[in-house]
Amino acid sequence: MDFSYKKLLKGTSIYTFSFIFIRAGSILLLPVFTRLLTPSEYGIIGILKPIINFVPLFFVFGLYVAQMRKYNKYKCNEKKLGNYIFSLNLFLWIINVLLFLLLISPLGKILIGKIISYNKVGFYPYVFLALLVGFLKIFTLMARNYFQTIHDFNKIAISSIVSFVCSAGFAIILIHYFNLGALGKILGMLFGTSIVFSFLYIGYIKKANFKFNKNMVKESLIIGVPVMANSIIGIVINYSDRIVLGKFLSMEVVGIYSLAYTGGMVLLVFTESFLKVWTPMFYDLLDSANEKKYIIIKKTFKRFIIISLLLYLFGSLFGKEIIHLCLPQNYNNTYLFLPYILFAMVFGGIVHFLGKFFVYFNDTKLIPIFTLISAICNLVINIIFVPIHGAFVAAISTIISFLITSVIMFIIIEKKYKSVQFDYLKIIFIIFLSFNPITLFLYQSDITLNNFFLKLLYLIIYLALFFKEIKKIYISLKK
Repeated sequence: MDFSYKKLLKGTSIYTFSFIFIRAGSILLLPVFTRLLTPSEYGIIGILKPIINFVPLFFVFGLYVAQMRKYNKYKCNEKKLGNYIFSLNLFLWIINVLLFLLLISPLGKILIGKIISYNKVGFYPYVFLALLVGFLKIFTLMARNYFQTIHDFNKIAISSIVSFVCSAGFAIILIHYFNLGALGKILGMLFGTSIVFSFLYIGYIKKANFKFNKNMVKESLIIGVPVMANSIIGIVINYSDRIVLGKFLSMEVVGIYSLAYTGGMVLLVFTESFLKVWTPMFYDLLDSANEKKYIIIKKTFKRFIIISLLLYLFGSLFGKEIIHLCLPQNYNNTYLFLPYILFAMVFGGIVHFLGKFFVYFNDTKLIPIFTLISAICNLVINIIFVPIHGAFVAAISTIISFLITSVIMFIIIEKKYKSVQFDYLKIIFIIFLSFNPITLFLYQSDITLNNFFLKLLYLIIYLALFFKEIKKIYISLKK
């Protein structure tokens, strides 16, 4: 048992490393790809990413979640487990081959054309290849989920890293040596996805027994379809801004905005890494008899906000300098969007932190409602105001949608779970200290030595105000 625990810890560490490696790698490669691609070409990629991410989350019908839930039921019976894997995958192959043929048919082109302007992004080869990558990801997702369920984190981590390296490397070769531009980047994604598909799916499907059971599929769809609905809403929140921008504005604007969004992933790396570690600790803490558990949660949340806003503040204050130093001149306007996107990421992190309460208290039915509210706010604001006021609306709408959702979640947590309390005034103070007219003025100011020292001074003031909290976080990390 002890050996298995050590093995799990080792695998989890490798899995976490791979996650950070890929996120950090994507950011570190920005100076390379921005020198190889024009803002307009980057805009094409920004438009296609929603398709690549939407297809696997929608057309898998949530069956990857059902597979995780049902694994424990069938794991002691190898034959039934094999039947289950075969049944789910046969269903997915039949349905998705038909759906793929539908989407590349004249009718499919018309439907997709309602969302994407073909005069900016052609169906062939761009949309076609994006659909192909998306459909391959469906089966990769099923395989990845299976290996995650059996705790084979090494396989997941290795395949993810190899896929990322192959995708980025192949794309750079195609763009640099063959001048394929955005097409080279999409072909790189296809190559990387094919690698991980071959590595994971072949090993996974070998577990199948060739006997179809429709009842197994029905039971799994009952579990999976609600998850699918929630995933769709999540895609709307994350990508509707770029779709709307692509519909009403130039590809150059979409490209610069998409690049700023990629830069915002720096904060996302911290948020996701923190929540991966915090979530099991959070559940264990609430299950415990520790009398101070709610005080610990309150302090942890405050420290989470402090570090998130410290990262935001650094990115917003010095983002202009970093962009001018690392990126080509035609991407200089990226700094205009970066602070707003980073600030939206802070509220996105708050929403995910608060969501853990609803999972623990078995109120998960509320989570799709919160997600839907956020998606509707985001989409409505973008559709109405982007054509009038431009790309800034897209960044601000994400802040507004996450802000509204987090406020609603705070209110419900306060009403339903009486023991949970937050330092609301302190939270508001920390947020205002980070996002206010002074910080907005500083981020827009010219790049001069005087302005640099003013920004540095503001950052030092923030650090001084929360020195004790940051010191406690540092001591905890050392331990």
